Amino acid sequence: MIMRDITDKRVEEMLRASETRYRRLFETAKDGILILDAETGMIVDVNPFLVEMLGFSHEKFLGKAIWEIGLFKDIASNKDKFIELQRQEYVRYEDLPLETANGRQIEVEFVSNVYTVDNQRVIQCNIRDITERKRKEKEIEEELMETMKMKSDFISMVSHELRSPLGVIKEGINLVLEGSAGNINNEQKDLLDTAKRNTDRLGRLINNVLDFQKMESGKIGFDIRENDINEVVLEVNKAMSLAAKEKDLDLAVDADDSIPKTEFDRDKIIQVLTNLVSNAIKYTEKGSITISTKQEDNTVHVIVRDTGTGIKAEDMQKLFQAFEQLDGRTGKKRGGTGLGLAISKEIILAHKGKIWAESKPGKGSTFHFTIPKKLEEKRKIGEILVEEGKISKEDVKKALEKQEKRE
Repeated sequence: MIMRDITDKRVEEMLRASETRYRRLFETAKDGILILDAETGMIVDVNPFLVEMLGFSHEKFLGKAIWEIGLFKDIASNKDKFIELQRQEYVRYEDLPLETANGRQIEVEFVSNVYTVDNQRVIQCNIRDITERKRKEKEIEEELMETMKMKSDFISMVSHELRSPLGVIKEGINLVLEGSAGNINNEQKDLLDTAKRNTDRLGRLINNVLDFQKMESGKIGFDIRENDINEVVLEVNKAMSLAAKEKDLDLAVDADDSIPKTEFDRDKIIQVLTNLVSNAIKYTEKGSITISTKQEDNTVHVIVRDTGTGIKAEDMQKLFQAFEQLDGRTGKKRGGTGLGLAISKEIILAHKGKIWAESKPGKGSTFHFTIPKKLEEKRKIGEILVEEGKISKEDVKKALEKQEKRE
């Protein structure tokens, strides 16, 4: 009996010590704390920090339901919202607006937990003022946006400045190659051909940079009309046949003739397909490249399959990222900026389609993209870009007016 009395006394002392520690934490916490009766929603306790943070007296809170206070409008403006706090063991809200006694608006992080104390369910609500943190985050975001704008403007300026002298250089090389400045020997012709290829490569790079910059800023326009995807495939096949022939590669087309006309921007889809075929030729040393089309439900599926070097598994996730260079089978970095695939991805996504790749090292690669047969089914691109905040309604209106004039 004596041992039991000692044990009970020890338990009581431990409980009192625990309660004292909790009370000390409650009183000194640097977060606001509300204690609610989980059954009635009545406020049974409030810590000094919350009283000071909101500027209301201690009596303002006690004995009232949380929805009667009128502070937590987004949570407890009515009893239905309070039910969420009652039913869930853990609830968290961020960016919750509160109003202090002097009318100042603040943002808080609100976290509630349900506990059972002496067989009574209570809700502890921790309230942290994040107004200053949010203000700093907004400042950082604005600074980042300004930096991105400066970068975008700089890229655009440099690219445009490079275009003019490059055009003059290309024209000069072409005139000399044509013999306009006199006859040239074979050695001179070879040197000029090399220079021409490099100026063409530089021109493509500049165009890619400008296109990517436009994509990022949402300023690129789309001309959506009914088009024949098979005609686009045949056009690209014809344009790329010489490049394939120079490497002794077989460039073939396997088109599904039953595909109806589809709504897309012809030039943009040609750009995507040209990039995919160009890459296939670049990384295929022997064998073939096949461009296929087929229809699946409400989409048109275009496939470019090659027998080239393939892509390592660890490089697959980098494929459609800008400025990513992948390792070839030899371990050397593949040339290019990686912008071609990044731009292709943005174009396909703008069409509400999908683009992806399958590959194994030494087994070749297969690139796929799909676009909806009728863009109305997923809304016009202009509406999509307006909703995403990339262009304005005025820009869409102007584009439609230009299209009507052309038609």
